[in-house]
Amino acid sequence: MAEAETVERPNGRMADRAVDLLGRASHLAHEVKLAKTIATDAAEDGVRAARRAVKQTVYRAQDLVDDTTHEIRRRPLQSIGIAFAAGSCVGILVGWMSRRAVVR
Repeated sequence: MAEAETVERPNGRMADRAVDLLGRASHLAHEVKLAKTIATDAAEDGVRAARRAVKQTVYRAQDLVDDTTHEIRRRPLQSIGIAFAAGSCVGILVGWMSRRAVVR
């Protein structure tokens, strides 16, 4: 009978080790699934935040266009003067840069 007990003990140990290993593998699989869920949620939150930011930027740009249109209609002569001055500055700057590039 002692021999039968000796044979069963190592098999029992191996069975315990196998059960422990399966438990650890199951726990690891659960942890991986949880990490995947967290990563997916974070990515979805990031996408939502980016879409919200784009919407807000579009709304702000549209407000800026509406405000500019309103000011142009309210003060047309001043708007023409500002446009002329800005165009002149850009023209002078481009002319200066093109001459500078030719000289080099």
